[in-house]
Amino acid sequence: MKPFIKDCSTSAGGAQVCTTADANSVCVNDACVCKATFQLTGADDSDVCVATDCSTVTTACDADTNSECKANVCVCKAKFELADDSAVCVAKVIGSSCTADGDCADITDAVCDTDADICSCPGTSTANTDENGCVPNICTDNTTCTTVDANAICAEGKCDCNVGFEISNLLLCQAKVIGSSCTAEGGECAAIAGAICDTSGDSSICACPDTHEANQDGSQCTYKNNGVVSAASMALLFICCLPTFLYLV
Repeated sequence: MKPFIKDCSTSAGGAQVCTTADANSVCVNDACVCKATFQLTGADDSDVCVATDCSTVTTACDADTNSECKANVCVCKAKFELADDSAVCVAKVIGSSCTADGDCADITDAVCDTDADICSCPGTSTANTDENGCVPNICTDNTTCTTVDANAICAEGKCDCNVGFEISNLLLCQAKVIGSSCTAEGGECAAIAGAICDTSGDSSICACPDTHEANQDGSQCTYKNNGVVSAASMALLFICCLPTFLYLV
């Protein structure tokens, strides 16, 4: 990271000197530098930080182990972001921007709130910023939990989703679907018609048997040959009834 020709020592005005010059810069050791995934432009190293081009040099993003090359420019990896006061990619926290749950994976029990596009805690838990995670709400009976989520229960003194439900991106408990996590004896897939808990993979998930397939929203399993049987039946019906129909005409 080459420094700007700018002094950001306290006497010169501090970190604000850098952010005023370029929003993608930060003050390090009293000199303005471009944040990770950015670099100075121009032969004269002008004070402009642009996304680092990695289209031809595959090692261009190696300066920060938490960055990667995507769409020909260096970006922070999922679960990391460029903080306002840091020159490197840092782990995301509660309140960080996100587009999918994977972005918040290192924040205990957090999900990506798709309404606000930030890592958030479900209604059944509270944010613990000191430990960067979500802590389940304490309860003594179901009422404490159902007040914030109708599909929540009090289990072992902590609010949790009822069996057959899981936290959604709307921060509430929603019915499990094909692909949701499960345990062999937990009965989590019972509400999905025809589903089983498949424990054969690295993680156990609700799945359809080989003879079935999931419907569009994953809420039930239907026979794979339903359409075939129906078409065959119609063809048979036509063949059987054709002589009668011709006779009547």
